[in-house]
Amino acid sequence: MKITTRYRQLVIAACAAIMCVSLWSFATSSAQPLGAGNPAIELVKVADPTVIQSGGTVVYTYGITNTGDVPLTNVTLSDDKLGIIIPLPPQRVTSGLQVLYTFQEGSGTTVHDVSGVDPPLDLTVKDEGNVDWIPGGGLSINSSTIVASAGTATKIINACKTSDEIS
Repeated sequence: MKITTRYRQLVIAACAAIMCVSLWSFATSSAQPLGAGNPAIELVKVADPTVIQSGGTVVYTYGITNTGDVPLTNVTLSDDKLGIIIPLPPQRVTSGLQVLYTFQEGSGTTVHDVSGVDPPLDLTVKDEGNVDWIPGGGLSINSSTIVASAGTATKIINACKTSDEIS
């Protein structure tokens, strides 16, 4: 995930320089794990430009990576100069999935189930002209169409019955 924010610094000491591409110890996170495991998060802050004059503008770009082995929730990016930048969206749960659609295909009428659980439950877009693939992952449905699996979602139904989610 990348977040970019602009900060107009009003007072800058002569010849002040901002360190570029380093791990900043003042960045904090209130991340909470969703269970047992090893939660960890890495933050990289980049300033552009690295030297500015009084009244100049610097753009900070934050690179945030979950380097742990569990999903994190309630993650908030906080900066010592800007305060809270943005609450980050929760990460997708990855354990116990029966289907997973990441929408990375980029073209065509098939959305692939990438869960690794057989048999895959791929989806088909009925009217390709009514959708646009979003670069980086996503599908924009612009007008009426059907996005559905070719068969019954038996593996989902069975998993829900096994866990008593449905009977």
